[in-house]
Amino acid sequence: MCQLPCGGPCALQLKDSGGDLLFLVSCRSSDACAVWEKNFQVAAKWEKIRLVLIDDFIGTGNEQVLLLFQDSLNSDCLSSFKVTDLDHINYSSETLDCNEDDLFEDKQDNHYLVIPALERRVKVGLASIREV
Repeated sequence: MCQLPCGGPCALQLKDSGGDLLFLVSCRSSDACAVWEKNFQVAAKWEKIRLVLIDDFIGTGNEQVLLLFQDSLNSDCLSSFKVTDLDHINYSSETLDCNEDDLFEDKQDNHYLVIPALERRVKVGLASIREV
């Protein structure tokens, strides 16, 4: 049993974190959370989420979570997003998304790891669409 930090769960996805499984729960309240399968503890909570996707977006061989945030000032849903594996990879499109514990070098490393991989992924997807 787990008390979810968001109301009205409406979708459930499973993410493999290298042997540890996470449930990703999307809620009607536009919030989402990640819950560890082994102990049903909440690993993370996000607010104002438009879409939650799971895949190996940056080609590391492990799955990451892509969170697309609702952005009331911009209708382009790709303007506000986060890519995370809930461990080492934690990249946000928001430049002001900083914690006191974050190091600038870590943010730069995440940028150089995530952005080129996402760009390659988009180019491959566009090429596939053009073929169709």
